[in-house]
Amino acid sequence: MSEYIREHTPGSIVKGSLKIYFSNLFPILMVYFVPVIPFTILQVIAMEEQFAGLSMVAMLLGFIAALFAFAALTLLVSDICLGNKTSVIRDLKHVFGALVGRLLATNLMQMLAFVLCAVAFLIPLIGPLIAIVGMVVVLLWLMFCSIVVVLEGEWGFAALKRSKQLGAGKYWRNFGTLILMVLIILLIAIVLLVLVTVVFGESLSELHIAIFITIVQQLVMPLSLIPVVLLYYDLRARKEAFNLNALAEDLKY
Repeated sequence: MSEYIREHTPGSIVKGSLKIYFSNLFPILMVYFVPVIPFTILQVIAMEEQFAGLSMVAMLLGFIAALFAFAALTLLVSDICLGNKTSVIRDLKHVFGALVGRLLATNLMQMLAFVLCAVAFLIPLIGPLIAIVGMVVVLLWLMFCSIVVVLEGEWGFAALKRSKQLGAGKYWRNFGTLILMVLIILLIAIVLLVLVTVVFGESLSELHIAIFITIVQQLVMPLSLIPVVLLYYDLRARKEAFNLNALAEDLKY
């Protein structure tokens, strides 16, 4: 049985995610950090210089880049879990090539669901509560959509339905696992920020601090995404006897 492709506890998800991240830091950063960071830094600079239009464009491009980078990260993590030789270029070419239309369509449907929840903020008094609860529910239902597109070939509404089906019965366990991982990520980010502050002190301008915070955010972001992939393996192992052979079959492209 694989160390990763099996039924998990929240603790084994966290442990496995940390091990995958720190043991494969270079390819993980190449597949996620490198495609995303130019847009996020551009957004910070544009906001600092008060270029609202450029900031919005950079934010949109950064969001799209992050969605595709997560898809490529899914392929990379799957190869790592199988013990295959990884290829950042191959993974990026696949998601920006054969899967680009399916990922865009599916992710647009996901975003629409979140936007519909956000509209509730306009409702007086209880609107914010409704919106937040709605967004959490949508997150728990649709968190596996991109992985479904990448590994199973389903897309659009079928991918949304498949994601909800996979999570059924384990939504709050999944949510608790992600919250635990986020707390660990915050601790790592705070340590990095404190170290830089101590080393450079007052020599950093507000722009430099904002850029550094953005860099730290994107450096640790894969740590919030790898657990989603491991949760996907866990759920398929529990419900469908998912194993190494099944994942290897899914990765044939």
